[in-house]
Amino acid sequence: MKPMLQLGLGGTAILGLSFFAANLATGGALLAAVSTVGSSVREECTNLVMREHEGITAEALTFEGVAINDTRGDDYLVRLSGDAHCGSAGCIHELCLSQEDEVSLVPFGYAAKNIGVLSTTGTNNYRDVELNGEMTLSFDGNRYSPIERATETDYLE
Repeated sequence: MKPMLQLGLGGTAILGLSFFAANLATGGALLAAVSTVGSSVREECTNLVMREHEGITAEALTFEGVAINDTRGDDYLVRLSGDAHCGSAGCIHELCLSQEDEVSLVPFGYAAKNIGVLSTTGTNNYRDVELNGEMTLSFDGNRYSPIERATETDYLE
């Protein structure tokens, strides 16, 4: 049985040059589209965080899988490490979501030593997040923002 397509070395070189020329003509869009095919959510998330935080390397990122929204996708809480990203409040964290075939970085950027995703509260189908056991963040449809926590005196008449 003969192969359906046999390029040989010359054919492969021509195909590669054609792809390179097409990529230049589209301003790199063709390469960007091809590079996302077959990439994992974690790889895409790594790329998004590295674009957002100039100078960070993949080795400085720690991933924790979380279920942040109702899509039950592969969501990640990403901790950045290193002197430029950590201080007395803790290290900067980012939130990466996977919805259908799209991976996105939710504006987050909070520094904390400990972050917890609350399973019982949430807004706009996104679970609330607690920083260092002291501050609760709620998703307003665009980003996570601090919310006031109710105390016992709030309910007294």
